[in-house]
Amino acid sequence: MLIGYDGRFITEKPTGNGIYAARLIEALSAIDKHNQYRVYLAGSNSKATSTFNENVKIRIMPRIHRYSWVRVPILFPWELQRRAVDIFHAHYTVPAWIKIKVVLTLHDFFWIVNPQQFVSLKRIPITYTVKRAVNSADKILVGTSFIQHETMTFFNIPEERFEIIPYGVDSRFFERPSEDQQTRVRHKYGIDGPYILSVGDMHPRKNLTRLLEAFLLLPHHDDLKLVIVGKPVWKTKALFDRIKKERLEERVIITGYVSDEDMKPLYQSAEVFCYPSLYEGFGFPIIEAMASGVPVAASETSSCPEVGGNAALYFDPTRVEDIADTLHRTLSDSELRIKHINAGSKWAHRFTWEKTAKRTIEIYRSLA
Repeated sequence: MLIGYDGRFITEKPTGNGIYAARLIEALSAIDKHNQYRVYLAGSNSKATSTFNENVKIRIMPRIHRYSWVRVPILFPWELQRRAVDIFHAHYTVPAWIKIKVVLTLHDFFWIVNPQQFVSLKRIPITYTVKRAVNSADKILVGTSFIQHETMTFFNIPEERFEIIPYGVDSRFFERPSEDQQTRVRHKYGIDGPYILSVGDMHPRKNLTRLLEAFLLLPHHDDLKLVIVGKPVWKTKALFDRIKKERLEERVIITGYVSDEDMKPLYQSAEVFCYPSLYEGFGFPIIEAMASGVPVAASETSSCPEVGGNAALYFDPTRVEDIADTLHRTLSDSELRIKHINAGSKWAHRFTWEKTAKRTIEIYRSLA
């Protein structure tokens, strides 16, 4: 079969959706000896596609509009009529007027759950586009049962149309960097001494202001730093203003986007990884931190408990005191730390991109 693959989220600096899109097609390319893939990218990306095998061909789509929810309905029907495929694997958006089997991956619905945190001009057309996609897709893939339930609730979709296929974790996070690598990365980002690590694009739903407030409540940890990895996306002024007001410029380090090469030492040098997000469809950093041998304290909401299982410690992300108490226990109780480090490493081994790819191939075959 020839499978068309929506790769518009694959970028030089991928986060969430882009990590899924890139790692899945990379795994499909490695293990699928029977099918061919045509990956549609929003622009040239030699770094992200360098690991693809010969069974993957790249098609660069014209960038006729800044928003993909405008580009996809216009470009893909035209493209798929000119260069037909047997199955099209879409992310969020299914091209109109195509008469082929469609697999649709959905990651989250934060623009519906938290409309006040999303630009209203985009929210309405995106919701319409996704609603149309879920109604027309032949099979819907989700990474967690939480997102399956969200989809069923928002769009009244029957359960039998779904397949829950957990995402993987990059095996490189299980590798242990040398002391020289850890020292180099610490120096690069100006980190000295112990630190709490948090990873994710800076956005109100990541709940970083409450994390900062919890950090301020931690007793007997004057030498402790808070390292936030991620690029500012939307409404970050309040967080930066609070850091300045509390004169925390020396204790709170915001790195911006960090490559996978630097993420490994950053994870593994941390005292604890904290994920206070209010809403997640999967939450890659939870599994990445566990694979890296770091105890994880995470939000008890949305998909986080499903992704972290019994290996993480959980808190109410709306209660600053609860976040602070969980962090304090994780930092000060050595037996608790060791227990969750070991449990986390064991749990993280359950998540591989090879498993994700194999189950995805089974879906393709079922639609052939």
